[in-house]
Amino acid sequence: MTRALFVLQSLAGGGAERVAINIARMVPEVDVHLALFDPTSNYPFNGPVHLLQGDFMSGGAAAHRIGLLARTVASISKLRARLRPDVTVGFTTWPNLVAVASTGPGRTILTSHNFESTNIRGRSAPIVRGLIQTAYPRADHVVAVSEGVRRDLVQHFRVPASRTETIYNTVDIPEVTRLAAEPLPDELAFLEQRPFVLSAGRAVEQKGLWHLVRAFADRHSVFPSARLVFIGGGPLVPYLIDLARSYGLRVARADEEGTGAAAPADVVFLGFQKNPFAFMARARAVALPSLWEGFGNVIVEALASGTLVLAANCRYGPAEILARSVDAPNGEAEFGVLLPLCDGMRRGADKPLTFAEVAWSDALEEVLARPTLWNRYKALGPPRADEFSIEAVAPRWERVFSTS
Repeated sequence: MTRALFVLQSLAGGGAERVAINIARMVPEVDVHLALFDPTSNYPFNGPVHLLQGDFMSGGAAAHRIGLLARTVASISKLRARLRPDVTVGFTTWPNLVAVASTGPGRTILTSHNFESTNIRGRSAPIVRGLIQTAYPRADHVVAVSEGVRRDLVQHFRVPASRTETIYNTVDIPEVTRLAAEPLPDELAFLEQRPFVLSAGRAVEQKGLWHLVRAFADRHSVFPSARLVFIGGGPLVPYLIDLARSYGLRVARADEEGTGAAAPADVVFLGFQKNPFAFMARARAVALPSLWEGFGNVIVEALASGTLVLAANCRYGPAEILARSVDAPNGEAEFGVLLPLCDGMRRGADKPLTFAEVAWSDALEEVLARPTLWNRYKALGPPRADEFSIEAVAPRWERVFSTS
C-alpha cells in the first residue's frame, strides 16, 4: 500500500486544507498521514496525525518564519525516516519549503495554491521568493491548482516545465449539494427575508473586499432592502466595518454582537460558518472581487450550490473556471460573470468610484433588480461544478501517487 505524508499548516479553514482532505478521500488505496504545525482543525480526518512545532501563521515577520523553517525541517526529516513514506506532499508555501528541504525516503511533491509572484508581499518578500526559487525546482513534481499558477512557477521561479502539472482543485459536490439544501441556522433565518449578496472567504488584502463594500454602498439607496453578507473572519474585518459605516450603512457582527443586532443591518459579518453552502444557495449572487487568486474554490462551491458568481477577472483562476480560458475577456462568460479587476487602493466614502468599481456597482444593480436575468447561470452552474468533482479529479492524483 502506498504511504503518503501530507505536510500542512493546520486543518483550520483554508481552501488548500480542504483540498488536502479531499485528496486523501479520493485515493483510498493510499495510506495518508498528516503532519500539522498547528492542531486547529475544522475538517474531519480519520487517519494518523503527527503534530509538530512550527506555526508559520502565528504572526511575526518572515524572518521569524524562516527561523521556524530551519527548526522544523529536522522534525519532518525524522518523521520521514520513521514512517518511510513513498511520497511527501506539501500544501501551500511554508509547508512546501519544509517538505522539499527535509530528507528521507520517497519522492517530494509540492502543491502551489496561489499566484506566488503576487501572493508573497511585505519587506521580506524578496527573501521568501528567493527561497521558493531555490527550493521548488528541487522537488520531484510540482502540482499547480490552475494553469496560470503553473505558468507563474515556470516563468518566475525556474521550476522545470517537465516537472509541473495542472490539477484543478476538487470539491465534494454531493456534500456541497446536500449542505446547500439544509436550512439556515434558526438564529440566522432572518437573512432570507431580504435579498442579499454573499462574499465568502477571509478578509485579507488578496480578496479586495473593500471594493465590494464601496460598490454595494453606491447602489444601496436604490435597493435599501438589500444586504451584503460576509462569511469568514480575518484581519481586515474592522476596516471593512468602519468603511461601511462611513457610508451610513447599518453594520453588525453576528458572530460577536448576536443576531439581534444583525437582523436590521445592511451589512452583516457572520464569521466562520460550518455550512457556508446553505448561505450560498440563498444568495442572489456570490461575489469575489479578488485582486489575485490561485484557483478560487468558492467559485466552484457557489456553482455547485446553483448560485450566480460575480468574479474579478484577476490572475489566475476565475476565468479558467467560468470561461475555460486563462485569458478570457470581461463580461458574461459561459458559467458566470467576469468583472474588471479593481486596483487594490483603499479609498474613503468621500472618493468617487473607480471605473472598475462602477462596473461592480452596475452588476450588483442588475442582480438585485432583475434576478430572473441570471436563471440560465443557476442552471449551468452545477454541471460545470461536476467537472471538479472528486470522481473527475481522482484519476489525476492516482497517477501522481503511482508514478515511480
